[in-house]
Amino acid sequence: MISKSYISLILVFWIFLPTVASSQIVWEQIPLPDSVKIISFEVGDNGALYVGAYHTPKGGVYKSSNNGVTWENIGLYGKSVYNLEFANDNQLFETSSSRIFKYLYDDLWEEKIHMPTWQIKKLKYLNTTFFGGGYTGIIRSVDEGENWESVLEGNSAEFYSDFSSITEDSMCAVCTNWVGGGGGVYLSGDNGDNWTNIGLEDFYLRSVAVDCTGNILAGAMGHFYTGQGGLYRYNKSIGNWDTLLYYPYIHSIEINENNDIYLGYKLSGSSDGGGVMHSENNGETWILDTIGIDNSAVDEIIISGNNYLYAMGGYPKFRLYKSSIPVNVNENQVIGDKPSVICYPNPATTNLTITFDNQYFTNNTIVSLSSIIGETAYKKTLNNSDFENGSISIDVSSFKKGTYIASLNNNGKTISSNKIIITN
Repeated sequence: MISKSYISLILVFWIFLPTVASSQIVWEQIPLPDSVKIISFEVGDNGALYVGAYHTPKGGVYKSSNNGVTWENIGLYGKSVYNLEFANDNQLFETSSSRIFKYLYDDLWEEKIHMPTWQIKKLKYLNTTFFGGGYTGIIRSVDEGENWESVLEGNSAEFYSDFSSITEDSMCAVCTNWVGGGGGVYLSGDNGDNWTNIGLEDFYLRSVAVDCTGNILAGAMGHFYTGQGGLYRYNKSIGNWDTLLYYPYIHSIEINENNDIYLGYKLSGSSDGGGVMHSENNGETWILDTIGIDNSAVDEIIISGNNYLYAMGGYPKFRLYKSSIPVNVNENQVIGDKPSVICYPNPATTNLTITFDNQYFTNNTIVSLSSIIGETAYKKTLNNSDFENGSISIDVSSFKKGTYIASLNNNGKTISSNKIIITN
C-alpha cells in the first residue's frame, strides 16, 4: 500500500517539476567492497575513492583507484568511520565517534584527539580551518588537525551535523536538539570564536550550504512539532527564512559553480525511497535525478574535483553512485556563452532530430550519439547543409532500447544534450 505521505511527496514534486525536460542526471552504480556497509565517503583530487564502513561486519576505510573495480583496506579495520574529509595536500582525516584520526600511509593512522564525552560525527575543512561537530558542541583546529579546541558548548541532546563557509572568516553550522526542540542555524563571523543563532529552531537540521551569491541554504529532515522536512533559504535583507521545498527530508546539499543546487533526499524518516534532485533556476523548479539510482534514500552527495556528482545511499542498501557526466560547466566542456543541444521527439522510436545553435559551431564539428555506458551508436561530421538547417535527423529504428546522450565536439570542446530515451 502507498502511504499518504508518499502520495503527498509525489504531488509536491509534480508541482515543482519543470514543464520542459531539462538536464536530468543519469547514474552509474559503483561496486563496493564485499560485506561493507558504507556510511561515509570522500573523493580525492586524482579521482580515487575512499569509503568509511560501519564496524560490523568489517568496518574501516577502503580505497579504490579504478572507480570501484578493486578495493584495498587502508586501516581502522573494525571501527565505524562516520566521516571522511580532506585537508590541504590531499591529507585525509576521519571521525570514529569520540576520536579523530589522520591518515599517514599504508594502513597506519594517527589519533589526533580523543574526547570521551563527545560523539564527533562530522568534519568539515573550511578556509584552512577544521570544524568538527556531533553531540555536545563544535570543536576547531587551526593548524591542519594537529590541535583541537572547543568553540561552542552544547548539551548531550544537541547534534551539530554540518558546516559551510560564507567568506574567509565567516561560516555557518546547523544543529538539532532532539529533546524538547531548539537548535537551529548558527552563524559565525570570526572563524568560529563566537556563534549567533539565526533561526530554524525546532527543525531537525541535517545539512547546510552557501550558494554563489552568499545565500545560506539549510536542509531539514523533520520538525519537532509539525514533522515536515524541506529546504530553506535565509533572506538576509529581512532576517527570516524562505521555504524552497516543504516536504522531502533533505540529507545533503551541494552547489556547483553555475549556482545549480543539488539535494540528496529521503521520502520519509522510515522509508528507503528517495534519490537526488536539482534546480538550475535558484530553487524555482526542481528536476528529479533518479535514473539508475534505484529509488534509494541518499545520505550524502559530493561534487568531486573533476566535476562529477557522487551520491551515497545508506541503510538498508548501502550503495555508491556516480553521475554519468560532469555537473559543472567549464571551459573544456562548452562552446560559446550559452550553447544548447535539443533532441526530439523524446522518447524516440524511429527518427531523432538534433537541433543546435549554429552560431556556436564551426566546420569540423562532430556530432555523436552514445549510450550512457559510453558505446557510440552514431557519429558524423557536420556539413554546410547541416549548419544552414541548424539540425540533423538520425534514423534510430535499429538502435538498442535505452538511454543515450547526444554530443557535439569541436576542437576538443564538447556540449552534450539531456538524456534521450530510445524505445523502438
